[in-house]
Order: sequence, then structure tokens, then C-alpha cells
Amino acid sequence: MDAGESREGASPGALTARVSIPARGAFKPAVLDFAESLAEGAGFGMREQQHVRLAVEEVLEFICRAALGGESDEAIDFDFEVRGDGLRVVVTEKGLPLDVRHLPGFSAEQALESDQADGLSLHLARNVLDGFEFENRGREGLRIVLFKKREGRHVMHRMAAAPPEAADPGGFEIRPAREDEALEIARCAYLTYGYTYEDYIYYPERIAEMNRAGELRSLVAVAGNGTVAGHCALKALEGHPGRAELGVLFVRPEYRRHGLGASLWGAAVDLARTEGLRSLISRSVTGHRASQAMAVRHGFRDCALFLSLFPRAVDLKDLGGLQAGKMSGMLQWLGLAPARSRRLDVPARHADMVEELYRRAELAIGRLPASAPPPAGEPVMNVRRTAVLNVANIEVARLGPEPGVVAQWVAGACRKLCREKVDTIYLYLPMEQAGAAAVAEACAQEGFLFSGIAPDALAEGDALVMQYVNAPEDPFAQMTTWTPMAERLREYIRAEWRGMDPPVREE
Repeated sequence: MDAGESREGASPGALTARVSIPARGAFKPAVLDFAESLAEGAGFGMREQQHVRLAVEEVLEFICRAALGGESDEAIDFDFEVRGDGLRVVVTEKGLPLDVRHLPGFSAEQALESDQADGLSLHLARNVLDGFEFENRGREGLRIVLFKKREGRHVMHRMAAAPPEAADPGGFEIRPAREDEALEIARCAYLTYGYTYEDYIYYPERIAEMNRAGELRSLVAVAGNGTVAGHCALKALEGHPGRAELGVLFVRPEYRRHGLGASLWGAAVDLARTEGLRSLISRSVTGHRASQAMAVRHGFRDCALFLSLFPRAVDLKDLGGLQAGKMSGMLQWLGLAPARSRRLDVPARHADMVEELYRRAELAIGRLPASAPPPAGEPVMNVRRTAVLNVANIEVARLGPEPGVVAQWVAGACRKLCREKVDTIYLYLPMEQAGAAAVAEACAQEGFLFSGIAPDALAEGDALVMQYVNAPEDPFAQMTTWTPMAERLREYIRAEWRGMDPPVREE
């Protein structure tokens, strides 16, 4: 395989790569995996990535059957071109001549009466593509051009080639972002994390749309020369209008060490208070301590450790380098409304740790009495999957009168998600409801580990968070923590992960 910035026939400024394979089955997965990965890197959604893979696979199968007569040592060349509007794939081969004017068709009505394998392959490819052309080039063989359009324009096609100018801040203004600054926000994200952050941040139009819809409330730090030097945002949490996630914090490398991160973070907290939010959360990376420390310095408290949360190969650049496996995340919480007292049903084995987490968060708790009745009504449960992180949340909003039914449902949902290769499954149990401890114990028997607490995470109160790790890597590798509480939580969960009883708290 070779790659470059341009190739004959490619659009100016396009990124290109060539893959050549012999027409043998052992080599086919390599080109299919490459096509799908390239589509992902070029900003296609998951469904579009699958369409690209399907189209390349069906064209490859058609060539092997119709032009090469099965497996062969003849080379098939794939030229990939990532353009501003999509992905173009040019396939060339020198097998048996084909009449491109009369390519095989496909009829569903006649599928049982005749062999239409060639026609079916072309039919499937054509249906998922936006462009599909055949060209007979005589002695140069057959040329097939595939084109898949991408919705939106990825920031990689808007980045200027020139290096950033030297920082001359001349003072900074922190204010709500304007719509025409969305591109600079996307560039700021790229310069901080490369293409390893959540996908939406690389599409300026999505940033603008999310801000218009209130899903994102972006703040920017603008230097005296007009450059967007940093960004931070409040991100709405679906189903929780009084709660938001604070994050999406980026500072351009040439503007660091001016205190911009802290200023942006503080401005976002002030914005949350102004808007009347009850609480904020932050999911800080554990590949470096900076973001954890930022949250703690603004009053956030460590509440839970999410193992294997972030995507593989996140590039923290000069903050922590390339993370080899899946990085974990520290859930931190800040209350903005007057604190209320909680009465909880917590598993006895985790009672001390839960009590300590609440004490550090300055929240008063008590125990639900054994005689407390279970909640009336049917159980309310939901599964939310986050594709870009390859994780899932199982949220139990109401336990209902039979906790055993909930435990069985959770176990079934977990098995299904594991079959789908989800890396980590986070379980939220309503520990202000009677029966939560029994469900937690049953889920522990299924392999769920302790994660921590999540104040205000559910519509009817706080959640006990557990987690099932399905990823193959050691989730504690390359993990760094900032506070003594975070370190204690890490060791507590690591002991359980290793199959040991959680360590006893030292008084």
C-alpha cells in the first residue's frame, strides 16, 4: 500500500492511497478493513462506513467471479481518494473482457429460478453508492469507479496547510461563540487531539447546529488578534434538563500557559449557574492529570471511575502522548442547587466506599429502612449506546416490585451488548429506591464491578454505577489520578477487577 497527497485523476488537494492485492480470499479482508477504516477517518457515519465496505466487497466478488474465474494471482488495484464531498474508489483489473454495455441485472422475482450472483453483487453495490461506473479500457483492462457522498464537510478538508502563527495574545476575551467561529472551534479540537475526539466536533455545521438547538453552549477565548485560542462548552444531557456536562475544552498549543483553560472552565460554571442548572458533571481523561485537576479546582468532586471509556489510540499530544489502549475516565460532579438529604439502599460490601464518596461531595445520606416498600409500577429501563466510544449505558429509572426481574433483564442486555463487541457497559441503578442493593448484588454475580456514584443521574434521584468491562486491554494501564479520593477509588476497583474482595477502608 502507498499513500500520497495526490494521484493522477484525483481532485486537487485530495488525499489518496492505493491498495493492491492478488485475487485470493486470504487478502480480501485486508482491503475491506482498509476501506471501512478510511471511511471512518474521513468522517463518514457508522452506517455510511458499512455501505463503503459492502460496495467494495460486492465489486471485488463480482470481479473474481466474472472476470477472473475465481481465485487468481492477478492483481486488483484499489485507488482511494478522500475528497471534500466524499470518498472515491477506483478499482482496476486485467481479467477476461466484459461487455460493460450489458452488465448482469438482478430480479427478485427470478432469484429462485436462476443464478443471479453477479447481478446481485452489482445491485447491492449500486444501491448503497451515489456513483457507480464501468469503463472498458481495452488492453488496460476494466476500470470501475465507486463514489460515496458524505453528509457535511469534514474539518480535515478545511485545515490550512500553513503552520500556526506565533502567539501574540494581547489579552483575551471569553464570550459565547458566534456561529461563524464554528470552523475555528473544529480546528482548535484538531490541534489539541488530532482526529481522536468525538466526531461532531470536526464538522463546523454540526457545532453551529448543536448550539442553535441548545445541545451545546460553546464559550470561546478570543485573542487580541482575533484568533479563537480556546473553547469550552456545556453539553446537554438527554432527559436531564437541569443537568449538563462541562467539557469540550481545547486550547490551541501556541496559546497555552496563559490560564485560558481555567478561565474558560470558570466561565462555563458561571454560565451554568446563570441558567439555573442544578448540577454539572465532567468526564475527565485519566491519561493525564490536567483535566481532573481543572475540575477539582473549580469545586468538582470525584464520584466514579469509568473503565475503558474513551476510544482507542487517543492522542493527548504534549499533555500525555498517544494512549495505546482504551483510556478510562473520572466522573466528577458539582452541585449548584441547595443540597438535599438522600436515603439509599446500598450493597453492604460497598457501603463504606459509597459513604466516603458522598462525604467528599458534601452530601448528607441515610439508609433506607428494611421495611421500605418497593416502587409501584412496572420497571423502567433503557439502553443507550455511544458508537464513537463503543460503550453503552443501561439505565434503570424504576425497579418495580420485583428486583429479580430487573436483574435478569440487565444480564440479558449485557450479554447482547457483549455479543455486539461493546467495550464497556455502565449500569445505573436507582439507589434511592428499595431493592437497589439486591439488584446490585445479582449483577455483581454476572461480572459487574463497582464504579461509583452519580448524583442526580436519574430522573428520580441518584444512581449507583456499576460496570462490565468487555475490552481486552488492562483498563488500569497508563492511568493517572489527581486526588487521594481518586487514587483510593482506582485501587478499590482494581482490587475487585482482579477478583479480590475490595480493600477495607483504613480509618
